[in-house]
Amino acid sequence: MNRAAAIAVMLAALWTTPGAAQAPGTDTDPRLERTWRAYRAGRFDEALAAARLASAALPSSGPALLAHGWMAEYLGEFDEAQSVYAKARTVASDDPDVLLRVASFSVRVGEYDDAVALLDRVLAGQPWWIRWAFLHGPTFAQAAVRRGNAVIERTVQLKLDVLMEKGQLAEARRVAREYRVVQPARDYCGEARQRGATGPREEIFLAFRLAALAQPDAADCIWWYGQWLTDEGFVRLGRVMVIEGTRVTPSAANKASGERYLRVRLSNGREVSKRVEQLALIGRQRYLRDGDTAGAVRLLMQASALDQGYPRSYNHLARIAWDEGDRAGAVAWLERGLQADPASWRT
Repeated sequence: MNRAAAIAVMLAALWTTPGAAQAPGTDTDPRLERTWRAYRAGRFDEALAAARLASAALPSSGPALLAHGWMAEYLGEFDEAQSVYAKARTVASDDPDVLLRVASFSVRVGEYDDAVALLDRVLAGQPWWIRWAFLHGPTFAQAAVRRGNAVIERTVQLKLDVLMEKGQLAEARRVAREYRVVQPARDYCGEARQRGATGPREEIFLAFRLAALAQPDAADCIWWYGQWLTDEGFVRLGRVMVIEGTRVTPSAANKASGERYLRVRLSNGREVSKRVEQLALIGRQRYLRDGDTAGAVRLLMQASALDQGYPRSYNHLARIAWDEGDRAGAVAWLERGLQADPASWRT
């Protein structure tokens, strides 16, 4: 392809990129309005019930099935979500919104290879001129296509999630540079530190994520990102970041601190499956955020059955038992946690 033709292709790609994909809660079908109204009001059980009714009434509607799958996923009902997403793929097998939603779910439950295969299908389904500009064009074109095309943007971000979760940080950083997710010579770590004191939670999370991708030597920011993730319950990626921050720091004292943190807060660096992490995290949220004791206990019991060595499930169950006035039950759960990890009482 000569230079003039290449420029024409790139301009066509930039001018014809679609707008942002429809976000959860923006569907206009009146049968889905109840779902999103309840979701926005924080009535999540009601939202899931409404989504079930909508998908039953609209079994061939991709938006209805995605709404049902999303609400089930959000509340940790992973088997239900997986079943609904499978129906959505049958109804709209090539729809990029469906493929991206299922890919995101696959990342949430740790099915990383499935997620990558779905992301490859999303890219393959884009018009050839967009694919060419994104995969083979100069960096300015790749960045512009990514920013102007919501499907491409979500695909890149999900691919970064997969690589980071798997601990493939060098590859994640290469992808982030290649598609201009991060810019050279920009001090993301410094920006993250400034946001850390006063910024909204989501902005802090994104700022430290960018620092970890852009500045492999920014040990403090990488380590803080890992600590923040761990405190929030995202222990799988938190472990990766703490190990990386501990590895790259030049300070012997900081290395010792990182090793101690791994031992005390992350079960000596023990790897936890993504599904178990998410079940425990969502179970805790359903209890503290929603007041749904029964739903929380059920998810936490699932997590403990899948991984009897993960102490956080037991610690959350102990908290629930204590709040319910079951002192003996709380002690029994704490003992289970100590058997799984003798240092878990500090978490």
